[in-house]
Amino acid sequence: MSFKCPFYPRSFSTRSAYSQHKNFCIPYNNDSSSSKESEELELKTNDHDIEVRNLQNFQIFLLMFSIILNLLKLIRWILKVYMKTLLMIKVWIQK
Repeated sequence: MSFKCPFYPRSFSTRSAYSQHKNFCIPYNNDSSSSKESEELELKTNDHDIEVRNLQNFQIFLLMFSIILNLLKLIRWILKVYMKTLLMIKVWIQK
């Protein structure tokens, strides 16, 4: 569901994001100074949204990196066990 600002061409994916925007949203006025202020507000909001997205992407990257690292550790452990098993089989065969 999308929540649209009645004053600016923006929509929000969550109600909480829209509520936060609504607290700072100033209705559009045809006055040029107000228009400039509204553009600045929208740019600041868009910059904030981009920063939040970048942070979320970085957190996802860290999580994926951690998962890959743990998988590599598991593979290493499995190979050690496999090599020990092969060695034990070789010793058993030679007896």
